Amino acid sequence: MKKFRDNINHKELIRLQEDMDKTFEQIIRECSENEMSMKLFARLIAKNPTRQGTKDESRQIEVCAEAAKLNDITIKQLGNKEVRPSKDGRILTLNDIKKEGIAKNECLKSFDAEISGKLTGFIAAKVVFGAGGHQDNVFEELETLGDWWLKHNHRDILFLLVDTNMTEKFNVLKRKFNNSVLVVNHVCLQKILSTF
Repeated sequence: MKKFRDNINHKELIRLQEDMDKTFEQIIRECSENEMSMKLFARLIAKNPTRQGTKDESRQIEVCAEAAKLNDITIKQLGNKEVRPSKDGRILTLNDIKKEGIAKNECLKSFDAEISGKLTGFIAAKVVFGAGGHQDNVFEELETLGDWWLKHNHRDILFLLVDTNMTEKFNVLKRKFNNSVLVVNHVCLQKILSTF
């Protein structure tokens, strides 16, 4: 039951109980007796995978950080507001933003990780499967960040780390950038890190 409860959308479970006017135990009993009810119940209370992006991005970075350690490169995962590029070309910490009173709309997407050691730079990570909603804006957001990096001539490297099933959009973004902005998936990034 613990594993079950850790992997469901609790708000949907409550709504389902209210809609059906049944207790959790009654719903479980119905599911154990009726396969169709079980399948419908499972779909209704499953966590939406497109809303799990932050966890997936965190895992992407963890995997790449393990590969980087083997070559004296450190990848430090950053909080979602910890380090942001400002539209005026600076890379700001959360303290800088607060101290200077910089509005959120004066910044771009935050960096997800910082790279140090034999290689220095940042990673902006995204996991994108399926279309619709925010998923459609991800590639535009990453392209804006890549353009910003080139415009402000940052000497380090920026990895736009994207794991996706949207191959065409990924390849368009990948063709646009090279050298100081690289568009990669987690496998490609691990290969690059192993060359240092």
